[in-house]
Amino acid sequence: MPTFLHGKDTQILVNGIDLTSFFTSVNLSLESPALDVSTFGLTPKAFIPGLVFSGTVSLDGLWSGAANDAEDILRTAFLAGNTAYLSYLTGSGAAGYHGYYLPVKRTGHAVTSSITDAVRISVDNQITGAPLMGISLGALAQRTNASQTFAGVDLGAGYAGTLAAGAIQVTQFTAGDSSITVTIETADDSGFSSGLATIVTFTATAVGAYSVAESAQTVKRYVRLKAACSAGETITIHGLLQAR
Repeated sequence: MPTFLHGKDTQILVNGIDLTSFFTSVNLSLESPALDVSTFGLTPKAFIPGLVFSGTVSLDGLWSGAANDAEDILRTAFLAGNTAYLSYLTGSGAAGYHGYYLPVKRTGHAVTSSITDAVRISVDNQITGAPLMGISLGALAQRTNASQTFAGVDLGAGYAGTLAAGAIQVTQFTAGDSSITVTIETADDSGFSSGLATIVTFTATAVGAYSVAESAQTVKRYVRLKAACSAGETITIHGLLQAR
C-alpha cells in the first residue's frame, strides 16, 4: 500500500526565510497546454505542445500584524515586482520526499478579518519560469564544518540518470571568506566510496535561494548534499535535486 502524507508536515521557504509557521494551506497548479492544430481531412484531432509549465501557487494562512511577519517578508521579497523563489516541501522537507522550487511573481494579496475567525492572509503567485520538481536531500539543517554531509538518498536499484538540476534555500549564513560552496554528490554505494562525483555546485554568499539549471550529468543510485564550511562558518540549508 502506498505511504500517504499528512498536509500538516508541509514546509514553505521563500528567499531563504522559513514561513511555515504562518501558513495553513498551499495550492500549486501546473499546466502544459496542448494546442489544437486539427485540419480538414483528419479524423482524430491533432495537437502540438504549448508553452511548458504555466502555473500558479497560492498560499493561505494567518496574519499576525507583528514586525517581520509573513506580510512584511513577502512585501520585501516582491518589492518592485521582483521575482521571489518559493520552496514547497512535503514531509517537512525530509530526505527522499518530494518538493518544488518555484520562481514566482505576486499577483494578488488579501488580508481578511471576520468576527468568527482569526485575521487571515492569502497570497496568489504566478510561476514565471521553469519549476524545479525533485526530491529533498534532507530536512532544513545546520552545517558547521567541511566534514559534515547530509545522509544519502537512495534513488533505487538500477537508477541511472543523465540530467540533473538543483536548488537550495539558505536560512542562516556566516562565512569567514564571504562564500560557502554547497554541492550535490552522487555515488554507486550508500557509503559514497565508489564512483563518487559532484553533479551540482552552488556558491552561497548570503541568506537566500540559489538554483542551478539542468545539465548533462551521470546521476547514480545514491545522492547527498554537502556544505564545505571552514572553521567559524555556519550554514543552514535545504536542498532539492531534480534528476532524470
